[in-house]
Amino acid sequence: MKVMVLFIREPEDIARTKVRCDAITVLIKNDRVPKLTSNYGDAHVEEYEYDYQLMNNGTLEDFEIEICKFYIKVIKPLLK
Repeated sequence: MKVMVLFIREPEDIARTKVRCDAITVLIKNDRVPKLTSNYGDAHVEEYEYDYQLMNNGTLEDFEIEICKFYIKVIKPLLK
């Protein structure tokens, strides 16, 4: 198993990539950042039903801790 991180916002592209790559989907949210609606991808990014959501509402160090927890809980078991 390999880990590849893709930045995709359009729900249709997310769904297509999930199937083609047998991927998991993760939405990273930050409630301190206003929702963007100036383009289709940003306006509809939350319409997809993601496998996981991570919050990024604290410091960079807080987010690093969340990423480590996610890796240990979700990614690491997939790599075995």
